[in-house]
Amino acid sequence: MKQQVEIRQARNWARSQSLADSDPAADGRNDALVVVDE
Repeated sequence: MKQQVEIRQARNWARSQSLADSDPAADGRNDALVVVDE
């Protein structure tokens, strides 16, 4: 459960960063983390 919270916080932080929003590779890494967690 703690891991899911940390991933959610990381995704929220990434969304707040303009560079991450414009970086498809960053989005892919975030998506991969969620898939692994599930």
